[in-house]
Amino acid sequence: MRMQRTAQTTNCANRARKASDVTTLEFETERLLLRRFSLADIEDFFELGSDPDVIRYAQPQPFADLDEARRFMQEAPLTDYEKYGYGRLAVILKQTDELIGFCGIKHLPQLGMDELGYRFKTRHWGKGYATEAGAATLAHARDDLALKKIIALVLDGNEASASVARKLGMKFRSYVDYEDERPMLFEISLTT
Repeated sequence: MRMQRTAQTTNCANRARKASDVTTLEFETERLLLRRFSLADIEDFFELGSDPDVIRYAQPQPFADLDEARRFMQEAPLTDYEKYGYGRLAVILKQTDELIGFCGIKHLPQLGMDELGYRFKTRHWGKGYATEAGAATLAHARDDLALKKIIALVLDGNEASASVARKLGMKFRSYVDYEDERPMLFEISLTT
């Protein structure tokens, strides 16, 4: 896979960006651009959080409206960028410039671990985008963020996400208690 970096983030000082820089392109693959979310993405973010098929294994209730989606965006990815220097990233299909999903690393303070997560609009399922974005994200986590280990939490029944985790080289380790659920924990070491 060809990956081009357009923003180097090699140490903690460089990883934390100013709020005004949240649309900085992080990295790209052959078909995808992965960049930070901004409030300009709210309609797509709302779609990703309100489609029952998309959120089935990810969140208990769909967003009620754009205001709820905006609050969640501000409390989750936008805050994570400021606090940790990384978070879930918007995935843009280069061919059409459409925001088709998200993929990225989220720090889970409850577990003291960093998690790879991905979510795509249903019309973009089955095209390999989660695996492509996930592989680029793991390379970014290793090369630019200097993270050593990444996990993925996958609920029973979500075979598509478990399959992506396995394709990315992640290994099932155990079940773990997390937010009133008991997901499977997959992990990968990013050290050589």
